[in-house]
Amino acid sequence: MAPHLRKHWINAAGMAVPWLLAVACFVTPSFQLLESQWRDQQFRFLSSTHPILDGEPVTIVGIDDEDMAQFGVPSALMHRELGAFLEAMAMAQPKVVGLDMLLPAVSYDRLQPGLDAALARGILKLRPVAQLVLGLSADSEGTPRPVHPLFNTLMGTAGFGYIFVVSDADGVIRVFDEKIGAQGSPVPTLTGQMARAMGVQPTPGLINYAIRPAFHYLPLRKVLAWQREGQVDLLRAAFTNKAVFLGSVMSFDDHQRTSLALGTWNTPNGTSHGVLVHAQQLRGMMGNAMVQPLAFPYQWVLLALLTLGWWLKPGAWAWAGMVALALAIQVSSLVLLRAGWAVASLSLCVAWAGGVGARAAVNAWLLIRERKRLRDTFGGFVSPHVMTEILAGKLDPKMDGVRSEICVLFADIRGFTTLSESMPPEQVTALLNRYFDRMVRTIHHHGGTLDKFIGDGLMAVFGAPVASSTACEDGLACAQAMIRELGRFNAEQLSMGTPAIDIGVGLHYGPAVMGYVGAKDRYEYSAIGDTVNTASRIEGLTKDSGFPVLLSSSVYHHIHDTRALVSMGTMSIRGHSAIAVFAWKPEPGNSHEPA
Repeated sequence: MAPHLRKHWINAAGMAVPWLLAVACFVTPSFQLLESQWRDQQFRFLSSTHPILDGEPVTIVGIDDEDMAQFGVPSALMHRELGAFLEAMAMAQPKVVGLDMLLPAVSYDRLQPGLDAALARGILKLRPVAQLVLGLSADSEGTPRPVHPLFNTLMGTAGFGYIFVVSDADGVIRVFDEKIGAQGSPVPTLTGQMARAMGVQPTPGLINYAIRPAFHYLPLRKVLAWQREGQVDLLRAAFTNKAVFLGSVMSFDDHQRTSLALGTWNTPNGTSHGVLVHAQQLRGMMGNAMVQPLAFPYQWVLLALLTLGWWLKPGAWAWAGMVALALAIQVSSLVLLRAGWAVASLSLCVAWAGGVGARAAVNAWLLIRERKRLRDTFGGFVSPHVMTEILAGKLDPKMDGVRSEICVLFADIRGFTTLSESMPPEQVTALLNRYFDRMVRTIHHHGGTLDKFIGDGLMAVFGAPVASSTACEDGLACAQAMIRELGRFNAEQLSMGTPAIDIGVGLHYGPAVMGYVGAKDRYEYSAIGDTVNTASRIEGLTKDSGFPVLLSSSVYHHIHDTRALVSMGTMSIRGHSAIAVFAWKPEPGNSHEPA
């Protein structure tokens, strides 16, 4: 594929992949649940810092543990208490009353005569004053549970509402919807019927948990006391023109998982009584504050726009921009949530981070591929240390050289000119390649950097481009290993019927400038300075010294174990002042200290 076409395909894939990933997150149930759980945290934050203050008239009358202890009857036989409550509501004149409890399917008059009449009397007194909605349930197959015919006749079909609530996969109640019948058909709910009685059309959507304050409740026994004592003023102050819920707030009854606790009293962590869920739904509808998800097309467009992060050039600014925009997305989603709109903020962040991350991943892949190409192409031209520094961006051809303290090694084949005259060029080349292969491998093994080949000789440095405190130790160890490796090389030469060779190695330690040397279009990484020249001259002294390895005193003074070194005294060097020279020869017994 042509490079420009490949670039277009990479760019197209770089934007498409994070978008598809974000869309997959957006529509995946498990990720949608994660979005909902994150929105729970947003509701908690809003409710504590920027709550929507409730001005809607919703009041809770709770049946608590003390009520049950005082009444002394089970909830199924509380007809007299319920009838008295409804009579109290008739005195208080609310707009609507909802009972978040189920009436029995049969009469219990046989147990306590007059129970049905007491409740019926309360219903009849309240109906001319306010709308009454009784809770309705169904069995596991969706069939409505029957209500005693007397109460069914008194209420009519408009007086009942299902007390069901919709919960998500994790059991948390976050949504109101009346489409909970068979095959998603709409059915009247307790909250929906009460909203209609208040003149509000029930609106499906997310429950707005940012509406505050938390609910208080009036104990049923207190309301009944006001009714018995004729405290009409107290009843009307508490309930007139309001929506009133009656339900259980007992310690171990009807706990529902909610995004946050809706009551001011203690309940297990993350739960609220069912009656509070209905009340929160109702005040959200009455305040026009039900939260609606942002329409899919808009969210998909946002996902697509956020994948433009692909075009950010990787680097610190790109990552800072990614974090900044991700924070901006979350802040914006909080603002929208408080305004009644829910956005999939995590999916949007996935799209944004996916675009930036995809670009970073592709660039990293391209960089790795380019580095591999450079290693494969130029690995034979420079030493591994130099290649590593180049790939790390630490050796820039535009930079000036760096002054370093290095140990320079020169090695040269003795009598090579005479030897090459007696051999075909192909055989000479093969010999050199085999010889250099062994020597270069030895140099690299000891941490050296091959500087250059000079005919049949070579130059290496220790302590550059990476500085080393053991440059001289490494240089001498490398020279000794080269002589031993030469012995094995010569054994192979003799086995092939070809002549053996001798080499001389010179070492010198001192300052030099390490950097790129050459023309603008052709340069190499090398060492420049008197240290290099001196090392070359010391190598030349090996021809007449009888020792294969010679080193200067500057190297000698950086060697920890000098027992195998022999002092050669002060020797004259062409073009340089005389210097003290030491020698090493791989002979048994050559381990005495020099004088």
